[in-house]
Parts: sequence; structure tokens; C-alpha cells
Amino acid sequence: RLAGGGTDGLMAAPVPRAGEMAELVTRLPYDGRIRHLRDATYFHWRYANPLRRYLFLYAGSTGLDGYLVLQHPLGLQHGRASIVDWEAADDAVLERLLSEVVSAGFPELYAWGSACRPGAADLLARSGFVPATAEYEKTILVRPIRDEEIKSPCPLGTRRLDRGEDWDLRMIYSLAG
Repeated sequence: RLAGGGTDGLMAAPVPRAGEMAELVTRLPYDGRIRHLRDATYFHWRYANPLRRYLFLYAGSTGLDGYLVLQHPLGLQHGRASIVDWEAADDAVLERLLSEVVSAGFPELYAWGSACRPGAADLLARSGFVPATAEYEKTILVRPIRDEEIKSPCPLGTRRLDRGEDWDLRMIYSLAG
């Protein structure tokens, strides 16, 4: 059972607090990776997907210090859950959010460690997550519009479009969750 709004500053809800989530993202330091614009419009739109059910876990008493989004495919009550997005003002908040979700006892719980901020993959490992052995997690397919550009390195500023580590990828952006 996830937090219901107790004194620990954690609260679970079935709807996104899109404005507060967007404001938290803008407060956080940007590490330079290529990423989606995560503003309130995006969060409202993304979490209106009728093919998935979401549960939002929020941290913070007076303002939003962090959030974690769980996704369930429709029709499953207590099966697979995926952490499709999470952000926090600091590592302690991130750890509290993850600890709450892990202690909820989902039979299957998934997360993408490669998409996390530095140190979060270690937090996942300490919490009992086991890395997938498939190399596809580090692969991204990018195709130029013009055929003559196929062999170019695909630069975007100091980042390369063809290097997975240059992207801030989250499970919510995929069909995998």
C-alpha cells in the first residue's frame, strides 16, 4: 500500500499535478542530455493515455520536492508495475520515493536505470533491482531525413543523436512500460 498523505510528506494520487511537476523539472539542474520539453501541457497530455493506468507518488509538504510515476497496463490489478518517470530535488527524496514503491510489494516492478540521473542506477541496485542483460537498453535509432546524411555523426550541439548516453530517455516515452 502506497502513502495516502501521512505526515511523512508522501502522498499517492491517481492524477498528475502537472503544473507542479513541470515547475520541479525547471528547478532541477540540467545535465545537457537531449530530452523532451516537460512542461505542464506535456504532463497533462502524456498522462491522459487511455491505454494505461497511472499512480503518482508525490513528496513534499509545502511544495513538490519529488514525484514518481507508476504505470500499469489496463486490466492488471496487482501484476506488473513500471516506474516510467521520476524526479526529485535531491537524492534523499528520490530514495524515499523509491523505498515507498519497493515496499508496496508489487510482484513485478521495472525501471530504466540507464535513464536516471547520476547515482540513481546505484540506488536502484541497492533497492534490489537487477539490470537487464539485453544490450538494447543502450541503443537508440536515429535516422536523418536525407539519405546523403546517413553516415554523418548526427551532432546536436555538443551531443550526438546516435549515442544513447546523450539522451535523457524515460520509460514513459516508450511503448515498453
